[in-house]
Order: sequence, then structure tokens, then C-alpha cells
Amino acid sequence: MNGFFLIVIVAMMVLQNIVRKQYNLKLAQPGVFVFNGTSCLAAMAVFLVYSKGDLHFTWAFIPYAVLFAVFFGMATLFALLAIRTGPLSFTSLIISYSLVIPTFLLMLLPQPDGARAPSVGALFYVGFALLLLSLLLINNYSGNNRFSFKWVLFAVLAFLGNGLCSTVQTYQQRVFAGAYKSELMIVALTLLAVLFFLLAAFAERTTVVPSLKGGAVLMVMYGVAVGLVNLLVMVLSNRMNPSLLFPLISGGNLVLTSGVSLFFYKEKLTKLQLTGLCLGIGAVVLLNM
Repeated sequence: MNGFFLIVIVAMMVLQNIVRKQYNLKLAQPGVFVFNGTSCLAAMAVFLVYSKGDLHFTWAFIPYAVLFAVFFGMATLFALLAIRTGPLSFTSLIISYSLVIPTFLLMLLPQPDGARAPSVGALFYVGFALLLLSLLLINNYSGNNRFSFKWVLFAVLAFLGNGLCSTVQTYQQRVFAGAYKSELMIVALTLLAVLFFLLAAFAERTTVVPSLKGGAVLMVMYGVAVGLVNLLVMVLSNRMNPSLLFPLISGGNLVLTSGVSLFFYKEKLTKLQLTGLCLGIGAVVLLNM
């Protein structure tokens, strides 16, 4: 069953990237706020179904839910914009690098009673060195391979948002001994859905209806994929060693997404950039070990 869940997680992560790319390609003026608002509702529905309505709320975890909402909103919004303005392969790679953020922050944050601070081994530092080399190689500014300032900005913000929301989610689970999984996600996703729909009402008045008509199915697909990934990762984290779980997920996602980017979307990379991409995949695996 663990193997099946892993396959589903990787498939859903790749599906998220494909859906975001297709949404940007399909619509002339794709609304980013309405996309994220609808997707948050679909993701929230996954946790409502999983919980079967057996939910227990307490004010104690609300600050974590608010922080998670802020950073998860950053991650989803700017990842969509980065994919719109730059290559899918490198966007996915840069966001995957965000795992270094929780790795370092969780070692610095106060630990719950009886809990040990996370630590890293020698392979982590090897992976970090590969990460830096990968960034040097993919940063190949020449001709049509030049990255725009917008893409760099969006990718960095998505990187920060993804890393910080993972930090908040993991730390909340450590503090509450694994409790309030569904409750955390439902509160955070509800807050985000309201915020994104308000932003859409003010900033995307002319594109909301066309975006929903042309992309509602994609929005729901993305949201369900997000919900399933978060749910199954939380399930497997209690069944598998993280040193095995996260390398398999990150490596599988990057390999498949890179394949889709190169062969389906025909993204053109120089030899140095392709080498950097391959080193980046290895770096993500080692950073998780």
C-alpha cells in the first residue's frame, strides 16, 4: 500500500505542474486569483471527505493555520506566475530546493517537550554543494535561454513560500504530536479561498467568468491533487522513514516533470543547463537523505 501511495503522490505532483502549465497556455487572460481560490476549495473538500466531519477545533493551532495560509498562498500564487513567465522544468527545480528552509529552521526553533531537534548528515552538505553548482549551471544567460527578472522574482517567492509553509506545517505537527491535520488544512484553505476570491473580485473582474468557463475543470483538478498530496504525505510520514519517503517523492516528481517539460512542452535547454538540471535532481535527493 505504501508503494501505491507513493505512486499517487508523485503522479499528483506532476499533475499539478501540468495543470498550471495548461491553464496558462489555454486561456488568453488566465485569472490567477480565481484559479487559486477555486483550487483551495477543492483541496479543502479532500480533507472534509477524509475527516468524515469528525473535526475538533481549538484556538491553540489557529496561529499555525494563519501562518501556513500566508506562506502556502505565496507558494501557489507565485508558482503559477513563475510557470507562466518561465520554464516549467526550472520552476519545479527551484521550488524543490525550498526543502533546505525547513531543514535549517526546524533545527533553530524551540523544540516541544521531549522532542529532539532535527539534524543533518554528511549527505545533506554534499547535496547542498550540488545545489549551488546546479544553480551556477542553469544560470546560463545567453540568447533565448535568458531568464526574465519576473521569472526569477516569482520563482524566489514561490521557493520561500513553499519552504516556510512546510516549516510551519511540520512544526505544528511536532508541537501537537500529530494532531489537527485536517483541521489545520481546512482552516488555512478556507482563509485562502476567501482572500483569493476577494482579490479576484477587485483585480480580475473582467477575467473571472472567462477563467471559470475555460479553466474550472483544471482548477478543481489542481485543488484535488494538492489535497491528495498533502493528505497522503501526512499518512506516509507515520509509516515510512522520512529519509526514504522524501527523496522518492522529490526525485520522482522532478524526473517526471523534467521529462514532460523537455519532451511534451519542448523546452529548449543548453547542455550546461541540462547538466545543471540533472545535478539539481541529485541535489534534491541528497538534501532529503
